[in-house]
Amino acid sequence: MPNKKLKDFNFSKSIDSNSELPCFSHQMAIYEKKRTNSSWYVKFLGTEIKSAISEVIAQELFRLILPDHPKTRCVEEIVPTDNRVYYYVASKAIKNVDPFYFTGEKNYSQDITSGKVKGLGAVQVISLWLNEIDFKEGNVVANKEGKVIKLDGGQCFASILEHIPSYGERKFDITSRDLESLPVLTDYTPYHWLDFITHDQEETPHEKIINPHSQLLTIKNNDGFKNEVNQAILRIILLPDKFIHYFVKSYVSNENISTQLINNINERKQQLEKSALEMKNFTAYLSSLEALKEIEKYINYLKTFKTMSKFFLVTELKNNHKIDIERFLIEKATSVLNELSGNLRSLKGVPLPPSRNLPFFFLKIKARKKLITKEEMLGTESKQPGI
Repeated sequence: MPNKKLKDFNFSKSIDSNSELPCFSHQMAIYEKKRTNSSWYVKFLGTEIKSAISEVIAQELFRLILPDHPKTRCVEEIVPTDNRVYYYVASKAIKNVDPFYFTGEKNYSQDITSGKVKGLGAVQVISLWLNEIDFKEGNVVANKEGKVIKLDGGQCFASILEHIPSYGERKFDITSRDLESLPVLTDYTPYHWLDFITHDQEETPHEKIINPHSQLLTIKNNDGFKNEVNQAILRIILLPDKFIHYFVKSYVSNENISTQLINNINERKQQLEKSALEMKNFTAYLSSLEALKEIEKYINYLKTFKTMSKFFLVTELKNNHKIDIERFLIEKATSVLNELSGNLRSLKGVPLPPSRNLPFFFLKIKARKKLITKEEMLGTESKQPGI
């Protein structure tokens, strides 16, 4: 898919990192898209095509899992005078967002444990999946609806882009210990992790600092946070490898870059699944009706997702590539639950997941939706019992 062109945008203004956004390392500006008059944050990356494409894929994967995240596009500018192509990462502006929400002295942990602000657990799971190492204050914000949003994916895919923390040994694998430790970490070695992991820039090499008084420590056992973690894991591990392949290809024409990204994304997805199935909390969630409803909800969201090509990705795959993503997701969920059932049969007091009833569950939901729609059209009240 061809990249967007900078000539399709009008420059609005440069951004001052001191007053409008937290500190950032690249040139930033606001542009207006000519066709829609929408505002976009645009980051200049020079000739670094791999960095630009990787960041776009990372941010679009956040949007694939969490719909409140903004559209992100790769934009290019051809400069005939020096025979070069310059690349930019453009993210659609989010209205009424607080870019300083996780900075300063604000008691964000209270908002999260009370349910006023949601999504931190899901954003952290996706960050582990995408090998993000710059999960810092300023890259993590909240919008007016109280949804946490991860910005600036320039340090995702650390292992293939060779973004290496300047201290100690790299540990990038996804482990069950880290998933169970969230919102803090045990094994994984990012450069930043909100106020839990920071670094001393005056030391050479930079010294890693773990904050024993981090607000994240007060969130760890919150039920709402744990549920966000479980929902995000479920959404990610259900995505078929073929879906990831076509997803990346719809943004990236460079064969070498797309192959690296596809392999890395799928390998880390497998790591996430393996580690998650070692967690009692997650396996208990999988055996619940809430997990089945979450699958149905996510399938419906995927049907509405558009890529840079402006087509509905699920419909495109089904019509042009004969890949039925809905069927794949249901089969994957059935496979996971069947495997889990076999592992749990020897354990006393553990509820077995209703894996055999999974396809019937979706048929039941669809039948109910049709019934309700028909009754609503007739102006009668549905008497269908709750699922």
